[in-house]
Amino acid sequence: MLLPGGLLMGLAGPTVGRIIDRYGPRVLTIPGAALLTFTLWQFSNLNATTPIWVLVGLHMVLMLGLACLFTPCFTAGLNPLPPYLYSHGSAILATLQQVAGAAGVALLVAIMAGKTATLSGAGPAAAGCAERRYSDRLQRRRNDQHRDAGIGLLHSEHQAADGRRVEGVWLSRRRAAELSEEPAATRA
Repeated sequence: MLLPGGLLMGLAGPTVGRIIDRYGPRVLTIPGAALLTFTLWQFSNLNATTPIWVLVGLHMVLMLGLACLFTPCFTAGLNPLPPYLYSHGSAILATLQQVAGAAGVALLVAIMAGKTATLSGAGPAAAGCAERRYSDRLQRRRNDQHRDAGIGLLHSEHQAADGRRVEGVWLSRRRAAELSEEPAATRA
């Protein structure tokens, strides 16, 4: 299920690189952030009856958005470094990406678990044997609905972060241009 998205991301790499070389990072980061926001919004509307082809399609769009976002951002982030610091910059960038990803996942899972626990309540009421089986089935259905609500909140919180990401991407070109002009001004 994840293979088509991974292949698309890998195959998009050379094309993304050529576009960055020709037009700069902003041309890809804005559509990449928009694709990411759209895809995560669509993920917030999923449920247990969603067809598998929808999941695969959304994952492919997500991977294309990540290819359009990560490559230009990493390139723009490493460009100001002198060549002898490339390895250090790349190592720091990879480390920060992993740490930030782990912290983000932990935060979003905590939000989802809190929402699910809040909605779940105490559990099935004590009753007779036949009533308890019905109550258990009802409670499982409610727990599924509460889990879905928690996942929906998770994606809503992630969408709020996406809004800030799009804003940051919009402003990133200006800052990158300022950084690349500073060394030239100091040499003159």
